[in-house]
Amino acid sequence: MLKTISLIFYLSLICVFLINCKSIIYKKNKTDFTVYNISDCPEDGTCLLEIIENKHVKIQKDEFDKSYIIFEENESTSVLKFNYKRDTVKGVADQGYQELIYLNINNDMKEIALIGESLSDVGVIFGRLCFCRENTGYFKVEDGNLKIKKLKKTGYKLDLSFKIKDMPQIISSISETFYY
Repeated sequence: MLKTISLIFYLSLICVFLINCKSIIYKKNKTDFTVYNISDCPEDGTCLLEIIENKHVKIQKDEFDKSYIIFEENESTSVLKFNYKRDTVKGVADQGYQELIYLNINNDMKEIALIGESLSDVGVIFGRLCFCRENTGYFKVEDGNLKIKKLKKTGYKLDLSFKIKDMPQIISSISETFYY
């Protein structure tokens, strides 16, 4: 009996592991996007990498000079969206914290290597969303390194490290393999 319970427990763990490492493909409003769970994430949150096909993202400002992003249709580019969301404690108000990183990549991309201000070539955007007094919104990334290399027919290796001047940030690097 104990052996059977142990076997069921281990099989359950394996199933949970396999489910959590799997990418998910969604179809929403004629837009395809794929979501990957990221294993290299701070322990106090969850990280996802999304590929939003045939879109282009850019920063806009409202009449109060607050930044926000918009997505535009674009058949030649797709958006890589990295999302870190800190876990919340039930019953505590205004504690949400999220960091987002966006990149526009060409659909026929083979390899990218960019440094510093040349990150604007792919429109790297950092978003910090929280109930914070300052330093919240979306910002252009102008200090960092980006490498994306094609591994196989549809596989890519992404390495991004960056710093936003005078901005507290939890995520400063991403290293992930994705398929697109």
